[in-house]
Amino acid sequence: MAQEKDCFPNCNISWEMVRNERNPLWTRVNISDECRKRIDKKRQEYIDDDKSNWKYLHKVACSYQSGWVENNEGECQAGGPPPCCPVQHWHQETGSWEKFLEICRRVKYARQAELEKIYNECHNAERTPVINSFNNEYDAAVACWRFLKSENAPGNALNDFVTRLNSLHQNFAAAVASDQTAPSLKQGLDLLLVLKDQICDYQIPPQSSKTPVPPKNQSKTGHGSTEHAGNYYELQIDPDGFEKTIKHSPFAKPNDSNSHSKFWDEPSTVKNNSSGMRNNSTNPQSTVSTNLATELKTSSQEMGELLQNKEQNISYQIAIGLQQQASIATTTYEQNTLNIAAGTAVIASGIEDMIRRRQAEKAAAAEQIRQQTEQQELEQRTVNERKAFMNAIPGFSVPSPFSNFKDSTIYIYALGWDEISFSNFTVAVSEPLAVKQLSDGTWPLVSNLTEHYGKQLHFKTVKFLGYFEQTTICEAQQAEIVDQLKELGATIRILTLSVNKQNDDPTKDFWNK
Repeated sequence: MAQEKDCFPNCNISWEMVRNERNPLWTRVNISDECRKRIDKKRQEYIDDDKSNWKYLHKVACSYQSGWVENNEGECQAGGPPPCCPVQHWHQETGSWEKFLEICRRVKYARQAELEKIYNECHNAERTPVINSFNNEYDAAVACWRFLKSENAPGNALNDFVTRLNSLHQNFAAAVASDQTAPSLKQGLDLLLVLKDQICDYQIPPQSSKTPVPPKNQSKTGHGSTEHAGNYYELQIDPDGFEKTIKHSPFAKPNDSNSHSKFWDEPSTVKNNSSGMRNNSTNPQSTVSTNLATELKTSSQEMGELLQNKEQNISYQIAIGLQQQASIATTTYEQNTLNIAAGTAVIASGIEDMIRRRQAEKAAAAEQIRQQTEQQELEQRTVNERKAFMNAIPGFSVPSPFSNFKDSTIYIYALGWDEISFSNFTVAVSEPLAVKQLSDGTWPLVSNLTEHYGKQLHFKTVKFLGYFEQTTICEAQQAEIVDQLKELGATIRILTLSVNKQNDDPTKDFWNK
């Protein structure tokens, strides 16, 4: 950047150094894409503000590097003592550079707090509706479960539902407590909605029961009678509830309310009937003949009536036999029907259990896939953030030959790592290293540092950080980087690197060159 004339023209403080001192990194893992966009936008605003104000910031940094301290922080709009500003707002003080770094840290912490506020507002705004919906749907699912319990739903179904409800609730509560993002919580809500529908739509299996029997002595259609082929038929319901058709001979046709009960209670009686037959008693033979005829006629009538009575008894016995056979057949049919119904109920219950098991297996498989997908996304985000952080760390720089830095020693430290993955992220951090100026007045290059320490840094990637004018400044910056690496889950190894000893040849410098 171009400097104003006669205002620290030889200051070599870089934009990258000031930017890194004033702007925080963002290392949170559990953050949605939308919230991340808002955070990144705000961080870019900070950087843009510093860029637009770089001329002023550069003069302030150079003033502090040169041993100046502002009387009242922020009072001097020019950014430095004369000739930068015609008014003297500055004074000389030992440790001025540490004061500048402290100013930068306060800016960084304030910006970090603002980013945290944006994150919390965005994070909670996304999560709260999902959490509220889960609680409401959970209450609805519990209400349906209680209704099923009050309706005597099968115990295995109730136990299955309550176990899955409790499992979902516990997993969701754990996700909320671990600060999971709204999309992650939404997956738990979707699983609850599926389970709630299963509970509320559950059909209680019908209970098997015998078809109600009509009341005793009550015909389905009342007493009905028909005349057919000289016989009288009657449809009745017996005391056991079975239909029966009774055939009566014409002479036994009931004509009053008691005839039916007499037919069932006792056989009909046969009466002698000689009315209508004349009795001629004037002739003994005639009398004998008449008496014989009368006896024969009477006997014939009695025989006829007896035959008819026998026929009636036979019909009665046949009716009783048919009734018993019908009762046996009906009882057998009814028992078979009950057995079939019971078997069907057992089969239906088995199918229902199988469907529930398959539904539970599908839900468990879906939950497992969701967790695996979420874990994979988490691991990938973590790896990306770790790589981005390591790439953003500023590298090695040296004092400009036109700077006011007159010391012959600067301080750096090294970072080394092999790979960056979710399960393996080990970073080696060296102790502060003193680097001396070369005999020709120049400073070593990165290639010189790598060659000098390469045998001790057995890592795929090595990065040197600095320069720092004092050991304390180097240690403070190193501690901050280490804290940020730990937040990213890195395992830290502290290395002590040995420095090659100078030989006695005065033509060789510190690096034996």
